[in-house]
Amino acid sequence: MSAMYGKRYEDYIKVIYRIAKEKGHVRLKDVADAMNLRPPTVLQYIMKLSERGLVEYSKGEIKLTQDGIAQAEKIEHQYNVIVKFLINVLGVPEERAKEEACFVEHGFSEDTIRRLERLVERFRRSKKCKEECLSGITS
Repeated sequence: MSAMYGKRYEDYIKVIYRIAKEKGHVRLKDVADAMNLRPPTVLQYIMKLSERGLVEYSKGEIKLTQDGIAQAEKIEHQYNVIVKFLINVLGVPEERAKEEACFVEHGFSEDTIRRLERLVERFRRSKKCKEECLSGITS
């Protein structure tokens, strides 16, 4: 299973990572707003992530550590592979693919993600493969 730290922790890591990429800095309030939670609830998880060496927290500011960034990039990669699989292989509409990828991204092993990635790449390269394999299942 991918969820080395647990689904909820990975959700926090992913949200912090995305906010940092977008804004350059992350405040506790930003995470609370993004996750529709109250700041005290978020603070509890942030402190646990800090204990695990994944974030640094000081004066309302949250920063991913190198380990936190590595975990966030792994989670983001898994999510992107699953989204591409759902869209490009199964023909799922993009918005639904993004929602559904959030549900399954934590449960796939690294091996499964690699296999999905190779399958998506094959479909991308071979129109014949895509047409033959998906005939009748995408509607």
